[in-house]
Amino acid sequence: MKNEQNKKTKKNLQKKALDLFETRGYDNVTIDQICKELGLTKGAFYHYFKSKSDILLKSQVYSEGNLMNFYNDRIHLPAQEQLRSIFDWYISYFSSDDFEKFNAFAKTQLEHYNKNYPITSITQRMILKNIVNKGIENKIFKKELDATEISSFIYTYISGLSYLWNANHGNLDMADELDKFYNKFLLPLLKP
Repeated sequence: MKNEQNKKTKKNLQKKALDLFETRGYDNVTIDQICKELGLTKGAFYHYFKSKSDILLKSQVYSEGNLMNFYNDRIHLPAQEQLRSIFDWYISYFSSDDFEKFNAFAKTQLEHYNKNYPITSITQRMILKNIVNKGIENKIFKKELDATEISSFIYTYISGLSYLWNANHGNLDMADELDKFYNKFLLPLLKP
């Protein structure tokens, strides 16, 4: 019973914090404000999270879990359809509703760069690499491609575009940009 209550409290803390980050901006929200909104003590906050940025990290881990589930639901599709569906997942991820959350997460990444902060792209790169390998094996993509390099190329482009989207305060048509990259540059590179 206590374990269920702990899970519920942690989930409520995370949801309230993310809502506040979105409406007020990450830099304008304090741990005290989050606790006050929920009627919790600061000690309760630190029982569940190390810091404000820890909330974002756990949110990112959750998003990557959603991407993994999305990918697993489509693993039976041909490689080209899997790749297109992953691009569609990114398009929906970068909806304007997520701008403040992404803005705060990007800031957190930069603040903790080279400080053993465990933000990685392992899941995303692994999924992309698996798709490219499947495409090469099934002769949908060029056999001379290096799946590691291609997945890194795709991920680097998407990451750079996401930071550009962030720098432009969400005023960049991510769907159009990702579609152009996919159709104009990536598919010609992959196809035999």
